[in-house]
Amino acid sequence: MSSDTIVTLARELHESCRLAGSEENELLTLPPDPMITWLVMVLRQRPCPPAPPDVSAGDWERLLEYLRSHWIGPALYWHIRQLPDACRPPDSCMHTLHHLWLDAEVQTIRAGQQIRRVVEALEAVGIPVLLLKGPALARRVYPSPAMRQGSDIDLLIHYEDMERGEAVMAALGYTCPVKTAAQSPPIVPTTRTFTPPEEQGNRL
Repeated sequence: MSSDTIVTLARELHESCRLAGSEENELLTLPPDPMITWLVMVLRQRPCPPAPPDVSAGDWERLLEYLRSHWIGPALYWHIRQLPDACRPPDSCMHTLHHLWLDAEVQTIRAGQQIRRVVEALEAVGIPVLLLKGPALARRVYPSPAMRQGSDIDLLIHYEDMERGEAVMAALGYTCPVKTAAQSPPIVPTTRTFTPPEEQGNRL
């Protein structure tokens, strides 16, 4: 696929599927060729992506800033670090990506500990629980769970266990603005958001 085709398809797709950021589709304001092409090729794990774009330091800084909104900096670093030096971005960019990776690894460890505490507490009172979405995918699909970052943890339990589950979460120090398990009809999907004690950890 040519670089022109990649950029054209990206712009067409994101007319309807908006990219994250402080402004809509701000990632597409970067130099389209070769910067966006290089980014796509690296993330698609092409065995020999093009050489890193010869763009200004400011453009590299903007790329890293925009990627934060998409949570893919750690994934980009994972792929880049396995490339030959000739295919890597400038050292300053690699340094920033490395720090993003280290931070992602720390967050992943903390999230894993948080998940373990909650799941063990629920199972200890006989409540079966299933880990969903991001954290589950991170541990089953990605080469390293640090590649898949997120801001919350999704757990699934049976409807009839919700009231006891709320009590378990409260005992762990979590707070929930709405606890109405007893009033929620079983035919309606019911969700609750629990904030960890002293904001230490992800929302559940």
